[in-house]
Amino acid sequence: MQFLVTVSIGQHAGAPLTEFQAAMTRFVDDETRAGTFVLTGGLAAHADGAGIRVSKAGLVRGEPHLPIHGYAVVECPALKDAVDIASRLLRLHQDFVPEWKSGTAEIRAILGNSDLPSLGRLVDEGGTAGVNGKVAPGSAAGLLPTFAAISAVPHWGWTDPGTGC
Repeated sequence: MQFLVTVSIGQHAGAPLTEFQAAMTRFVDDETRAGTFVLTGGLAAHADGAGIRVSKAGLVRGEPHLPIHGYAVVECPALKDAVDIASRLLRLHQDFVPEWKSGTAEIRAILGNSDLPSLGRLVDEGGTAGVNGKVAPGSAAGLLPTFAAISAVPHWGWTDPGTGC
């Protein structure tokens, strides 16, 4: 199963130390060779990005607000294994850059079409986007079932009247 691990550093000043960069490179290289890391990276400064939100007036562009500094897509058998990887990432920050006073890692399972079979038929009978997550290879319509299914899952800031979650 794949998980998205995001890392946020609360306080930092300047570029990371060379020793930290070397240790992080070794860790990423080792985990990539082991097949754990699928994709990793850091994010550019907020000034180099944008945020888009929906309002009654339509789409509104503004500054990005996510306090994320780095990310990894990891392949792990279970959440506890992804938590172990995230803990090792934060320990590297703690060991090599102690002046970075706080850091947070968040781990979320990545859902795809095959993870949401209970939502059933997500498109019209024409089958242009697929049925039960089955889509013609290379079809951009393959995104429709995933976005439709994920939109049906309660997210932060939203509550399900039936469960209160």
